[in-house]
Amino acid sequence: MKNTSIPNTFTNPVIPGFYSDPSICRDGSHYYAAFSSFEYYPGVPLFHSCDLINWKQISYCLASDSQLSLEDAVTSDGIYAPTLRLFNHKFYMITSNRCSKYGNHFYVTASRPEGPYSEPVWITDHLGNSIGGVDPSLFFDADGSVYFSCVAWDKEGQGIGQACIDLDTGKLREPLRIIWHGTGRTFPEGPHTYLVNGWYYLMIAEGGTEYGHQVSIARSRNIRGPYEPCPHNPVLSQNYQIIQSGCIQGTGHGDLFQAHDGTWWLIVHGFRTSLGKLHHLGRETMLVPVTWDEEEWPVVNQNGCIGESTSLQGVFSNVVQEDIPDFTDDFSSDTLDMQWNFLRNPRMQNYHFPAANGKGVILVGAANTLNEEKSPVWLGIRQRHFNCSVEIRMTFTPSESDEAGFTVYQTPEHHYDVAVTSENGKTVCFLRKKVGDIEWTGEKMIMHADTFIIQMFASRTGYHFSVLSDGKEYRLGSGRTQLLSTEAMQYQNFTGTFLALYATSPNPEPVPAHFTFFQYRSAKEF
Repeated sequence: MKNTSIPNTFTNPVIPGFYSDPSICRDGSHYYAAFSSFEYYPGVPLFHSCDLINWKQISYCLASDSQLSLEDAVTSDGIYAPTLRLFNHKFYMITSNRCSKYGNHFYVTASRPEGPYSEPVWITDHLGNSIGGVDPSLFFDADGSVYFSCVAWDKEGQGIGQACIDLDTGKLREPLRIIWHGTGRTFPEGPHTYLVNGWYYLMIAEGGTEYGHQVSIARSRNIRGPYEPCPHNPVLSQNYQIIQSGCIQGTGHGDLFQAHDGTWWLIVHGFRTSLGKLHHLGRETMLVPVTWDEEEWPVVNQNGCIGESTSLQGVFSNVVQEDIPDFTDDFSSDTLDMQWNFLRNPRMQNYHFPAANGKGVILVGAANTLNEEKSPVWLGIRQRHFNCSVEIRMTFTPSESDEAGFTVYQTPEHHYDVAVTSENGKTVCFLRKKVGDIEWTGEKMIMHADTFIIQMFASRTGYHFSVLSDGKEYRLGSGRTQLLSTEAMQYQNFTGTFLALYATSPNPEPVPAHFTFFQYRSAKEF
C-alpha cells in the first residue's frame, strides 16, 4: 500500500486484508490495534505501530482453546468487534463470542500488550444472566467508574445500551439502559465513549456494514445522557462517492483517539471494490485525521470521507508508508508464523511442524471437508492485495479418497481448490470451483510424480491456477473474483479471502501431505 505519488500523504487501507472492526489504544508513543476474527483461530489479532501508518502484528489476544471455543461457529459467527483499552497499566480487550456455551460478552486482560492475556471474565447483567447483543465496549471515567456498553433493544428498537460494571466480577451494577437510538439509520452499533473537554462523546456505526455504512456521534455533559446528535452527522461516510473499481466504500465502526503529539485521528474499517460494486478481500483498516470545529464537534478528514490519498499531520508528517512485505515460509520453526490461521479450533494431532527432517509442515487429512461449517485440516493466511501470487511445494502420494492441496477460500459455499487425489490407482490434479449449490470440477490431469509446485496468480478480476510436476506445467483453469465477493453470496459474509493449505480424507489412516514451501507475493498487475 506504499504511496509515492504525493509527499506527506498516505494511502488507505493502512492495514489491508480482512482486518475489520478496528479498535485502538495508545501507550505513550506506541499504538495497538485489535480486530474481529469471527470463526478463525487464534482470535483477535493484535497489531503495533509507532507512526500510525506502518503496522506489524505482535500477537493474538485469544490464543488458547480455554479462551476461545469456535467448534459451533457457523460462517461469520464467533468473535465480533473487540474493544481494546489501557487503564492503570493494564490492557483490557472486550469482545463477544457468538457461539460460546459460557456466555456472550467477555473480557481478558494483560500487563503487556502482546500478552499473554488472562482467561475470560464473562459479563452478566445485574441479575447474573448473560447479556445479548454485540459490539461491547468499556469506558473508564475520570471518577474511577467503569461503564459497559453494547448493542441493545427496547420498545423503540435497536440502540446503544449502557450500565456501570464491576470489573472484578464482570457483573453489571445496574440494569442495562439504552442511551441513544442513533440518527434513524439502520443498525446503530459499535459504540465507543470518550471524555473530551467536559463532553462525553458517544461514537457509533450505522447503516449496516455494507454500502451505506457510516460513523455518527452524539454528546452529553452527563455520561448517562441525554445525548444530542452532531448537527453534521454522519461524520464519516462514503455514501455520496462515485462507485468505481478500486474505490473505498462501506466505511464505519470508528474508534477515535488522540496521538501523543496532540493530533486526533479516527481508525475505521471499509472495503475496496474490485470490480464495479463487488468486493472480496473483506473489510480493511483505514485511518483518517480529525480536527474539531468551533462548536467542539469532530470533523473527519475535512470533508467526512476517505479519498485516494490522505494528508499526514503533526509529528507524523514525514512518515514514509512502506509496502506490506511479501511472505515466505518453509515451516522450519517449531511455532507457526503469526500470519497463519486455522478455521475454527484445530485438532493439533493433524498438524506436524516442523516435519521430521526439520523442514515443512505435515497435514494429516480428516473427514471434515471444505464444504462444511466444521474444522477441516486447513492452514491459511489473509489475501492482502488484489494482484498477488502464491507458490506452494507439496509432496503427496495419496491413497484412494485422500486429498490435499490449496484453496482460495471465502466460505464453505464459496471457494476455489487445487486438489491432488488418487482415482483408480492414479494420482490426479484438478481445479474445483464451489459457488453456492453449484460445484464444478475441471479436467483431471494424471500426475507421474509425487512432488508438486502449485501456483496461483490473482488480479482484481480473477484467479489463475497451474501445477508443475515431473518437469511439466499443467494449466488447470481460472475463477472469477466476482463469485467470491460478499455481494455474490446468499447471506452476508463479514470476513474476507484466505489463501490456504488443506488436507481431507475419510480414511482411518490417511496418507499425510508434506508442504515444504509457501510464498505469497504482491504484484502490480498480471
